[in-house]
Amino acid sequence: MLGQRNEDDIVDKKLNVAVLYGGDGPEREVSLKSGAAVVSALEEAGFKVVPFDITDLGQLSDLRKTGHIDSVFIALHGSWGEDGRVQSALDALRLPYSGSGSLACCLSMDKAATKGLLNLFGVPTPEGVLVLKGSSFSLEKARHFAERHHSVVVKPCNGGSTLGVTVVHNSQGLSDAFNEAWKYDSRCVIEKYIDGVDLAVTVWKQKGYLEALPEVMICPEKGFYDYDSKYTPGKTRYIVPAPFDPSIRSDIHQMACRAFEALSCEGYARVDFRVEEKGTPWVLEVNTAPGMTGTSLTPKAAAAAGYDFPAFLSHVVCLSLEKKSACR
Repeated sequence: MLGQRNEDDIVDKKLNVAVLYGGDGPEREVSLKSGAAVVSALEEAGFKVVPFDITDLGQLSDLRKTGHIDSVFIALHGSWGEDGRVQSALDALRLPYSGSGSLACCLSMDKAATKGLLNLFGVPTPEGVLVLKGSSFSLEKARHFAERHHSVVVKPCNGGSTLGVTVVHNSQGLSDAFNEAWKYDSRCVIEKYIDGVDLAVTVWKQKGYLEALPEVMICPEKGFYDYDSKYTPGKTRYIVPAPFDPSIRSDIHQMACRAFEALSCEGYARVDFRVEEKGTPWVLEVNTAPGMTGTSLTPKAAAAAGYDFPAFLSHVVCLSLEKKSACR
């Protein structure tokens, strides 16, 4: 297994790893499941694990009261757990942590910022516009956009787990879609709907180089990969790796790595795609704190690459410690 020697060395030291999970946002339930799965797997891998259910950023100072912490695994989803704030706080505490730094998390969490950077870096992403609650100018622009493209997707700028996301096939449903998105953020993105399949590619660093793990094709039973389809076992079928021609697979993997670079990601992240029937891929967003539940995509990709869950998480911890060493 790639990188196994270094991971075994880490486990032999019985390092103390705190697992942050919970949060106070709408994705708390998902984070609790991710946290429980990560705690169990890291314990199986040989780490001394400190579970830490956190509902407020101020609680991070209590980490010092739990004893020496060698690394922090972030299993928080959404809000301040994923938008760079918890990462900034951990930087201030001089504690290494899994995944990307605060800037990359902030940019990736904001779908409008993500689209702008991907476009500048030459990574294809569906055409879209930013819509601000209460702005008649942006609302009018959005309506013209919807009339031009017919089928569109409306999503909050900040958020995950498909909360607040609506696929609109006629302009009459646009107002309801905006109101749903604005429950989660006063800013939302409306983008062209890509007719095709959903795909997820996890990218991480392996011996200093970016590596794309096997892609996961997502086939929800009711067509739209919503919250229920994501977290209810049996509601979605997953194909790993996806049945693509080698040339299309190579293009998708390269594009995932470019998206990872464009947003200055570190450690590991998941890049979400929509792929047309003819094989044209479009990057939708980048997730710097992917889910780790029993139905989550990144563990499936790792398993297809030959990593069981404990070994995969061991490597993520290894990457967090390498990042700390590089900053000394």
